[in-house]
Amino acid sequence: DAWKNIEGETVNKYTNVSDNEAIGDWGSPSEDDQLSSNENDDNSYSSVGELSTLPAVTNLKVMNIFDFNHRKCCPLNYSFSECEYSACKFTDNSAQADLVMINGARLKGLILPPRPLGQIWLMYTKEPPTFKRFKSLGRRDFYNQVNWTRCIFRDSTFRGHYGSLESRAPPPNKDYDEVFAQKRYQAALFVSHCNSPSRRDEYVKRMRSEIDVDIFGNCGNKTCGHHGLRLNLYGSKDPCLQQVSMDYKFYLSFENSMCSDYVTEKFYKLFENVDVIPVVRGGANYSERAPAGSYVNAEDFGSPEELGKYLYKLSKNKQEYLRMLKIKDRYTNAFPKPRYSCELCKALHTRRDMPSTYDNILTWMTDHCWLPSDL
Repeated sequence: DAWKNIEGETVNKYTNVSDNEAIGDWGSPSEDDQLSSNENDDNSYSSVGELSTLPAVTNLKVMNIFDFNHRKCCPLNYSFSECEYSACKFTDNSAQADLVMINGARLKGLILPPRPLGQIWLMYTKEPPTFKRFKSLGRRDFYNQVNWTRCIFRDSTFRGHYGSLESRAPPPNKDYDEVFAQKRYQAALFVSHCNSPSRRDEYVKRMRSEIDVDIFGNCGNKTCGHHGLRLNLYGSKDPCLQQVSMDYKFYLSFENSMCSDYVTEKFYKLFENVDVIPVVRGGANYSERAPAGSYVNAEDFGSPEELGKYLYKLSKNKQEYLRMLKIKDRYTNAFPKPRYSCELCKALHTRRDMPSTYDNILTWMTDHCWLPSDL
């Protein structure tokens, strides 16, 4: 369950973490599966590092952090006391800030704050740039302004992700024959954004010529939850997720955009005692995320119809289906405690010589995405 990196060091295979990366997680669901279709893009990041176990670095200048356009993320009384570098605080005065955080999805119509010499600007977002609200990143007064980024892409200054997998020891003890016997339906898809850039609606429509797919949410005729909407994906106790676990053999974890490194919580949450086989479609390298045999990748098939035929055949093959489910059950979603603030504070004290500028931050983001080629 480990591999060797280029320096020959052993690392966890499915977390994509190395010592020289500032990597973290997003704890909240992507907008694609939230109960409301608002434009929030929260700042609930986490670090995979156990920073609180390191000796604190003291007697440093206090660094001020200002969140320009998403104030609810950062209370002014937030404490950095558990961080290795704790000499940081949030401020409501942008002129006094050493770092200004700018939510890339919430920039439309806003006037950028005055910028003192030496102030670092960080643009953060948990979503790909394929939605209209990101067009504001291409405004001319934002050229050559961003120094640091916090995005899903591996070449971000600070890389965020929605989850990671670790080995589960021992694997769960369950009656797999009973798990298979109680399943009444084939595939489920929970989705709120119709006509997404990945054209998943068209892909699923063609799949349905070969296998039954129940679509929950705004884009289908099935309902679940208090509002009759879609999967919350907040954890294995969610009633909709439990319905999927009990009744369905497959969950279609199809991303809204084809972008490198973009894998949302809809994939990782299926490794939290949910008895379905994930079927993935997106722009990430899934072999870096999960072990072979624990999921089905649409990329391995020449067309939606071919994928549908394979899934239908697999749904009837109890032995092979349970073999894959048992492989999946050897792993679980390992989501760490929130530590993003610690990453920022440490960087402000140790990496201030790092700032460069992005000529056009929107172009940099969109270069990580592409139109689907499998339709």
